[in-house]
Amino acid sequence: MLTILNCAKRGALPLVLAALVLLSLSAPVLAASTGTSSGQVTVTDYAPTIVSVAFANVTAGTANPTPDGVTTVTATVTCSHLNGWQQLDHIVISLVGPSTTKGPFTDNNPTQLGSNPNQATFTQDFAMQYYDSPGTYTVHLTVYDKQGLNATDTSTYYFTYAQAVGVTVETSSISFGTLNYGAVSAQQTINVHNSANKNMTVNVKADNFAGTLNSIAMGQLNGSATSGGAGQAMTGTYTQLDSLIVPYGANYGIGHPTSTYWVLTMPGSSPPLSGTYTTTIYFQVV
Repeated sequence: MLTILNCAKRGALPLVLAALVLLSLSAPVLAASTGTSSGQVTVTDYAPTIVSVAFANVTAGTANPTPDGVTTVTATVTCSHLNGWQQLDHIVISLVGPSTTKGPFTDNNPTQLGSNPNQATFTQDFAMQYYDSPGTYTVHLTVYDKQGLNATDTSTYYFTYAQAVGVTVETSSISFGTLNYGAVSAQQTINVHNSANKNMTVNVKADNFAGTLNSIAMGQLNGSATSGGAGQAMTGTYTQLDSLIVPYGANYGIGHPTSTYWVLTMPGSSPPLSGTYTTTIYFQVV
């Protein structure tokens, strides 16, 4: 470049300018001082877990019916969440048996299990009616956390509802009225119902009528399972009454009785029988 600048010939200057312009165009461009690149990750939360289920009013795996009543079985469900028990939200729980399902029920109130930071319990009562079918009852359970993640169990936790027999005599007393010797009383009704969860065969017996002067033998008292039936004489020992079988279930319990019918035939003119006589009629299920 110095050689070109010292040249005195006319026309040299344009060449110098051209060279300078060329040098300027070939100079490096400065790079940016910062840069960015995007990134992405998807995070899955911990799901809740079912730890255990414990039952109250269940002994050695079995719950017993209460005649004409309810046995309350309480299920206590322990659940866990690795992000803390406060992340547990609610459970949906059902009890599925041989012929009935109780629920589904929802419990929205987890209770911390002691000082454990990850575990809490939910509770649910199940009303076992006296007429509910005997057999295996399984808990169907789903627990949810606050993000909607859940865990389900439909087979692990169960108990046995025992089979029982029971009869309730709804009619506390009957009266055959005032009868003369040799008379036949009007038909009287004694209602019974099944107070447990097994079809029952009913046997009956009665005591002799005891009175002021004598007694009236039970051969004079006839019972039947149908209105207007021929009847069966009571002898003081248990005997099956016309194959009287009372099924179990809600339609055969309280308010849905099975009727039995009773007629007293008075003996002849002797021995003297004036006065009031009483007896007790017994029902036995087998």
